Amino acid sequence: MRRVPLSISVPSAVLDALLFEPEGASSLGVVFSHGWGGSHRFDDLLERLAGKGAACLRFFQRGFPPSTGAPDLARWPDDILAAAGVLERRGLPVWFGGQSTGATMAIAACARLPSTPGFFAIAPFASLPEILRDNPDARIALARRFGTLSKEAEEASDARTHLARLAGRPGLIVSSRADDTVPFAHGEALAKAGGPSVRFLPLDRGNHVLSDADRSPLFSAVESLLGLARPGGM
Repeated sequence: MRRVPLSISVPSAVLDALLFEPEGASSLGVVFSHGWGGSHRFDDLLERLAGKGAACLRFFQRGFPPSTGAPDLARWPDDILAAAGVLERRGLPVWFGGQSTGATMAIAACARLPSTPGFFAIAPFASLPEILRDNPDARIALARRFGTLSKEAEEASDARTHLARLAGRPGLIVSSRADDTVPFAHGEALAKAGGPSVRFLPLDRGNHVLSDADRSPLFSAVESLLGLARPGGM
């Protein structure tokens, strides 16, 4: 597995990206987006997937250094789709993944790109109004990062509505009962909205970024979703 730095040009910004490239031929692609804090905490997952044949691309959203541009929550799905284009041009089917806000936006991006096989979402919130209601600190954190939250940002982050547009495509939602940032009820609600094609993985332990949890159930669930658990991959 090789780590390959990339720059992705999008309107009004350049996204700093890192490609986890398999040693052999890639069977599929994964685009992974971070949360509103701007830190990538799941490189271990991407390295594992790359070791099984997936070309995994993670990037910093616009306005999150070293990416350029102004922070704009409404543009997150656009930037996820731009990152997906890098892998699509290699002829790969591209899955979307993310954590927290990135997970919510992965669902939004999946709904906008019919060719995307599906998604996996780690600690997603159901919608912007709901997370602002359920976590008072979220309003402060988001205002510091993005300023006034627009109607477009609210529409982009309405994961519950976007799930209804996936037309039975497979997905995985992962939520921890111990998450003190995005309440467990958000994951439950999204899993219900996703219907039978969306699997729900509830975890009894683990903070918002699962840094204090056993990640092996997450790894196994994502590998199964992507078809990488079988010998030979897809």
